[in-house]
Formats: sequence, C-alpha cells, structure tokens
Amino acid sequence: MKKIILILSVMLLSACGDKDVKLACVFEPTKIEAPAWVCDETVPGVMISAVGVSDFSKLGTAYMKDIATVNARAVLADRVSAKTTSIINSSLKEKVNSDDESIDKRVEIIKKSKGYANLIGSKILKSRLGPNKKYYVLVGVDKKEFKRIQGLAKKVSEAEAKRKMRDSAKKLKQDKKVKAVKKES
Repeated sequence: MKKIILILSVMLLSACGDKDVKLACVFEPTKIEAPAWVCDETVPGVMISAVGVSDFSKLGTAYMKDIATVNARAVLADRVSAKTTSIINSSLKEKVNSDDESIDKRVEIIKKSKGYANLIGSKILKSRLGPNKKYYVLVGVDKKEFKRIQGLAKKVSEAEAKRKMRDSAKKLKQDKKVKAVKKES
C-alpha cells in the first residue's frame, strides 16, 4: 500500500512539473491579484504603453493620480524616443555626410525637443488605487498616433539634415573667402 501511495505521489508531482507556471500579477506586498496592465502587459489596441505608480500621499488620490501619470508619461516618452531614434538616425545618415558624433548630438537635440510633443497624443487608459495604497496609471498611444509621431520625427530629422547641409555650404563659402583674402595679402 505504501508503494502505491509513493508511486501515485511521484506521478502527481511529475505531472505538475510539466505544466507552465504563470506568475500572477499582484499588488506588492499584499499579494492580492492585480489587473494584467498593472504589470505592464500589452493592452489590445495600444501600440505603446507605460505604467506609472505613485506612493500613498496625504494630499489625496487626485494628487497621487497626477504623480502616477507624470511617471507613466516619462516612461512612455523614453519608449517612444527609443522607437523613433532609429528612424532619425537612418534619415540623418542618409542625407548628411558627417561624423557619427555630430549626428548623435543632433539626434539627442531632436529627441529632447520632441519629447514633450510626442506625449501630446498619449492618453490615460486606465487608473486604479491599489490595496497597497499606491496609485497606478496606464498611459498609451494607439497605432494611428504612433505613426503620426514617427512621421513628425522623420520630418524633423529631414529639416535638420537640410539645415546641416546649408551650414556646411556657408562654411565652405566662408573658407574660400578667407583663402582668397589671404592670397591677396
């Protein structure tokens, strides 16, 4: 009888080991189950999203929601920026014959100036006060808005490339004038 129980126990344990164990999304440290979006899982219909969290504040839930929203938008800006950087880099490198350091500096300037503009189309999709007294906010950008942002990034990079070419042409003219003046002297 002991052998049968032992064999059944081993079979039961081995059967459990074969299944994929999915960790639940929980509000830490309460271990109460949370909606999947709180753990930054993808949301249908949203191209790119981010979750912001605010600690408990005596100033109230409206304040906590504002702080969580600011945090979420900061993360979203980084994500949008990372996705558009490759577009800007490739566009500038195609149009400008310049060293990589110069291009990298220009990309950083463009990204910083575009950072807040990129978030204009972001929306608060969901928000919630957790049982751990933290406030959670999900912000995101849909596919249409993300394409618009990419288009703006490309236009900015093209304008920057044109400006760089004009500056190079002006510098070349000035250098020629300086050489001509030196020859006359």
